[in-house]
Amino acid sequence: MSKIDSDKGALAIVPKELDGAIVSSDFPVFKVDTNKTDLKYLDYCLRYGNFADKLYNHVKGTTNRRRIKADDIMNLLLFLPSKEEQALISARIEKQHKIILHAEDSIKALRDGIVDKSDFEGNWDYKYLQDVCIDIKSGGTPSRANMEYFNGDIPWVKISDFNELDYIYKTEEKITQDGLTNSSAKILPKGTILVSIFATIGSISILGVDACTNQAIAGLIPDTKIISTEYLMYYMHTLKPYYTLKSRGVTQNNINMRILKSVKIPVPPLETQSNIVKNIESRQPIFKELEKTKDRSLRVINEIMGEIGLV
Repeated sequence: MSKIDSDKGALAIVPKELDGAIVSSDFPVFKVDTNKTDLKYLDYCLRYGNFADKLYNHVKGTTNRRRIKADDIMNLLLFLPSKEEQALISARIEKQHKIILHAEDSIKALRDGIVDKSDFEGNWDYKYLQDVCIDIKSGGTPSRANMEYFNGDIPWVKISDFNELDYIYKTEEKITQDGLTNSSAKILPKGTILVSIFATIGSISILGVDACTNQAIAGLIPDTKIISTEYLMYYMHTLKPYYTLKSRGVTQNNINMRILKSVKIPVPPLETQSNIVKNIESRQPIFKELEKTKDRSLRVINEIMGEIGLV
């Protein structure tokens, strides 16, 4: 279990393939008494039960360095019926767990492939990215040494806040006006297209609110007189392989602003752009069905957790 994000389900059973592996001090390893406890039962209880709330109460530290102690985990109470009953309960949960994993994998695969460069074929004029944007800005991070820069009311976007090919309305962290003033972070208007330029190169979202970002994200403010926001977002998504290929780095890959701006964008008339967007978005209903399937399985698991007193 990870000391960081354990309250968000950061735990796993070590598989046989990793027998003898080494972990850092941030990952306490628990040897389970399998004479009393079914491993999957324990895994599912910790993953889906109300332990997240209980663990959160023990989390200590500053933002992004908030950890829990191994002793706090050991002191949690767990409903433990006979091993036979545990196995029956875990078998019920496993069916729903597999559905959730399948739905999440399908959503990711479909979202990656929902748009292709073939959607933009036509005899259009091409313009450099900077020529279809009012501005292109990178973000920044206030000093973590000064906590007065955080817990403000200005949304501050990190890559973990991204909703791929969708709008961002909420952020995990917010900064203060002093944090904004004393960093290279900049306020970006809603409708700005956000592009990840570090680590997960080329991920795309749109701001649904005015916000700022960290330095791992570039903000593209489109000139909507010549290019549609959604049209530009979808085309930028097709450039993800190109940006990934161009990325470099020692600890983590990244692209610089020069590489980001180096691409050309096909710019048909706005009406044509609108039709292309409608065609791409006509493929969206399958996502909603998969989300419904996932939500149903989560409800079933929640009901099972309720039966054993873990909600």
